Amino acid sequence: MSDLPNHHQLLSRAASWGPGYLGQTSAASAADRDALAKELADAGLEPPAYLANPVEWTYRDAKLFEAGDYPDKGLTVTANQMAQWVESFDLPVPIWIEHGKHPFEFGYLTAIRVEGNDLKGTVALTPEANALVDKSKAHRLSIGLTPELDAIREVSVVRNPRVPGARLFSKNTVAVPGCAWNEDVHERLRQYEARETVRKVDALVAEGRIVPAQRAAALVLMTCQDSVTFDNAQVPVAQLVESLLKNAKPHSLFTETVPGIAGTGVGMEPDHEQYFRKNFPGLNLEEIAKRLRPTR
Repeated sequence: MSDLPNHHQLLSRAASWGPGYLGQTSAASAADRDALAKELADAGLEPPAYLANPVEWTYRDAKLFEAGDYPDKGLTVTANQMAQWVESFDLPVPIWIEHGKHPFEFGYLTAIRVEGNDLKGTVALTPEANALVDKSKAHRLSIGLTPELDAIREVSVVRNPRVPGARLFSKNTVAVPGCAWNEDVHERLRQYEARETVRKVDALVAEGRIVPAQRAAALVLMTCQDSVTFDNAQVPVAQLVESLLKNAKPHSLFTETVPGIAGTGVGMEPDHEQYFRKNFPGLNLEEIAKRLRPTR
């Protein structure tokens, strides 16, 4: 037992030279890293991968969990209990995928805090993992607890989080984890997501998968933060609605006649309209459109 404090000191120093230790980072030379790796090996500890291979970490703020009742898990979590997780949090915990351990160094959770009913934290990602997360839009998170439910064991990037709002936020490439989160960034993120939802809904109207009268309802459903049980898993309502509408059979009537979305309202496919306007500018396109429509 006498070696444990020294072991912890070695590991915490390695963390501070890597993704971060309790919100703190520090620089180290290659010689210092090699010396620490030897000390860890001599103490019977495996040196962390990030000690031998320095990484330019990308730090992202994240919502990890929220207080509440989780009857499907037989669990009730209070803000006080999450505060105990903060007290017990120490060395970085790994980022996994779908709660499965993998051989790749994806990243680490380096610091956590309680804000109201939310548990938030700082996640350090490798450049490759950060690029993958952004490219695949895999921003949703889920935490894995110890069997005693008294500490966080891992954080996973998941398809269907138990807490709908648990996710990675925008990135901060400055190598200082745990920095104060700028509320303005939150607002810009919300505005971006709102614009993306509007773009998706307008695309559904343009494709004829919903009619213009359904646009407002689609916007509300595709911004819903709740989740429902679907196929034995918790799935965000917005994700289900978007999938449902994308797979709807297009209504050709609205793809042809919606002004400002699919064309100019003359009643023909946009590519047909473009062809006639380019090659026959003097023709009455509405009359041509009538002749192109199939008779019934």
